[in-house]
Amino acid sequence: MTSIRLFLGSCEKRLIILKILVPHDGSRISNKAFDKALQFARQLNCEILLLHIIDLKLLHSDSILKYTHQKSELDKAKTQLLSYLKAGAESEAKG
Repeated sequence: MTSIRLFLGSCEKRLIILKILVPHDGSRISNKAFDKALQFARQLNCEILLLHIIDLKLLHSDSILKYTHQKSELDKAKTQLLSYLKAGAESEAKG
């Protein structure tokens, strides 16, 4: 387990990070944040918790109903996300 040194005024503290929470909404910037979290997790030997975010305010109500009835579209999105996560994890494992 690796710790991070923090300096608060004249005091030095050690912080042990066990998990990193990564919110992800599918955007390019959240993909970059996820990549950075993978790097940190590898360096700190900690776990990543991925939180997929969907902003329902950005969807029209009829679109929400459409997607709840079209399971194949949701499955496709899930498969794409899992594929991205697998590729990122394999890339980090190769180092």
